[in-house]
Amino acid sequence: QLELFDILKDTKINKLQEKTEGLKTYKEKVLEKLRELEEICGPLIDFLGDEKNVNDLVREKSFTLMAIQQKNKDIDLTDFNIDNLFAYCRLRYEIGYYQHTDLLLNYYRLLTPDASKKNAALWGQLSAQILQNKWDDAFKSIRDIKEQIEDNSRTLNLKNKDNEADKTIAEQEEDEWTKRAREMLEAEENAEKAMQLLNGGGDDDEKKNTTEDDNKTTDDKNKQQSSTHQIASIMRDRAWLLHWSLFVFFNSNNMLDELIQLFTNNKYQNVIQTMCPHLLRYWTAAIIITPTRDKQSKLSYLTDVTKVIIEEQYTYKDPITEFARLVIRTNDFQGASIMLGYCIDVIKHDFFLSYYQAYFVQYARTTFLIKYCRLFNRIRVKHIAKLLLMEDLSDEQQQLWLINAIRTENINAKLDVVENVIYVTFNETNPYQEMKDRIKSMNLRYTQLEQQYKNKKSIMESKNKEAQS
Repeated sequence: QLELFDILKDTKINKLQEKTEGLKTYKEKVLEKLRELEEICGPLIDFLGDEKNVNDLVREKSFTLMAIQQKNKDIDLTDFNIDNLFAYCRLRYEIGYYQHTDLLLNYYRLLTPDASKKNAALWGQLSAQILQNKWDDAFKSIRDIKEQIEDNSRTLNLKNKDNEADKTIAEQEEDEWTKRAREMLEAEENAEKAMQLLNGGGDDDEKKNTTEDDNKTTDDKNKQQSSTHQIASIMRDRAWLLHWSLFVFFNSNNMLDELIQLFTNNKYQNVIQTMCPHLLRYWTAAIIITPTRDKQSKLSYLTDVTKVIIEEQYTYKDPITEFARLVIRTNDFQGASIMLGYCIDVIKHDFFLSYYQAYFVQYARTTFLIKYCRLFNRIRVKHIAKLLLMEDLSDEQQQLWLINAIRTENINAKLDVVENVIYVTFNETNPYQEMKDRIKSMNLRYTQLEQQYKNKKSIMESKNKEAQS
């Protein structure tokens, strides 16, 4: 057995050495290719390092290879292929040299005339900025990608509208008598074809007509397939943008509002529901943990996202989405308390949300308390502390937290420290008084409209008198 172990050990060591030698040779080839591309692109890269000359050309809107060559006559770029710069940046990115790669890709976007290469360079620029933790620059790249996607969407919509407009214009220009004549001629042609088929003749004409019809149908199918492919690519780009934006927005406290705005957009909301409903977790969490939003706007945003959560709960749900749904929609506070405990465990192991664990617990509890105080006017502190998972705190700490939450969220409530009870006061409104106020506002509006009508009438009469005189 020991001899067999030694034999297996030697064979595994030999195989491992062969693999490591193969990896070394592959690494040498990659580095050699990198040095080759660096030598080809070296003169251009040296010029791009001079920010003053580059900024002058960009400001003059003449940032081209010819203008660079005229600016610095020591550089010969007559036979230079700009795609070599893209290949150099791509190889740097694959190796792991992210520094300055995003800047070179930005210059490549300005120099290349190929739209597809510009799009690929912009995505590569965003990825390099994320890996360098350049969050402000990455946010600008996200904005540029979003504008590019919307431009592609607009051009596609214009093409579809033009095709539909051509059809409708042709139908509208045809009057009733022309339409009837065309229908009669088509009926006669169909009758002649039927007679030829019965007599056994006209096979060649029939084949020609069938081939023409087949060609038309294939052309229509190709157009339809190309348009559906373009729509699918636009939706795919939007889905990728939503996923990549998580790295940027969750690494800066000031950008969570931008994430909410992006996810609330109807077009991107449609992508979330269609392709990636798992992003509902981050949409909901961003609304809860954003400190800049006031009480009303946060509840309105939660109302909007819970509407989507209810629609997609059969395809995706997790403790965070369920917590929002139970608090906002169903008022199931017992179930929401259970889900809050699960949320804490989920956030601990989530890549994007683990940093915001304390924020989430704080603002989830305040959202819970706001909704709870809207339904009950007398709340025992021990009961609400149990629902908010604050049993490990002392009575004084629980009361202090509740007092701070009531003050910061402007809840119309008071805490009785002796009885250990929260008393909530509701702003009662008299329906008769509301009706009186509405009638007064309607009367005021009527008098304003009447005065406007009289002013316009007097102006018209004065103009008519001037015209007659």
